Amino acid sequence: MLAWFKNIGSYLGGNLVDKVNSPLNGELYVYHINGRYLLNAKSTNYSFGELHTGFQKAFKHIGIDQLKINNCLVLGFGTGSVVAIIREEYKLNFPIIAIEKDPVVLKLGKKHFNIERFQNLQVLPQDAATYVLQNKQLFDLIVFDIYINDIIPSYFESIEFLHALKKQLTPTGMLLFNKDVNNPSMNASLLQLETNLNTTFPSVEKFQLVKNNYFFRATI
Repeated sequence: MLAWFKNIGSYLGGNLVDKVNSPLNGELYVYHINGRYLLNAKSTNYSFGELHTGFQKAFKHIGIDQLKINNCLVLGFGTGSVVAIIREEYKLNFPIIAIEKDPVVLKLGKKHFNIERFQNLQVLPQDAATYVLQNKQLFDLIVFDIYINDIIPSYFESIEFLHALKKQLTPTGMLLFNKDVNNPSMNASLLQLETNLNTTFPSVEKFQLVKNNYFFRATI
């Protein structure tokens, strides 16, 4: 009966079910809203909220179910929002390697989001920059979604890092890069990212499908 009342409460306004402090990401909050869990940082959604909606629309825009994808790299696993769309909404089962640096986030993923349900998935608890610089594998799809709160660490938007990502795409591969712009002060970094992507990749598409959120599709 208690579980029933908690579930009803999640539809009426949402329940805060967990609050933890991460040395990397600061305070993290797990809410139960509209019958499901989502993860928020202080100023932004990390998993299964607006982020989830953005990726749903982005994957539809690129026609992910029509692409020939043999493997995928997800940089910024969080609690599995991107993987959930691929596996449970599109029923795609290609191998996925996912990188998540924050052990606190992974612990929340196991506790509240049942991330261990995903098959054909390898989650590596390490720094994305280190992984990319050391990795020799090529991918058909690379999804970038790394944030500290609502900010992408500047190195991940640099030409150096983008060039390293380019080298890890197959000849027909694609980079899907997520960029939040939650206030006007972020416009300069958006323009710089667009410039760096166009400098690095021969083909770049910028598109906006939800408010304050942009995606870049880059191919070689």
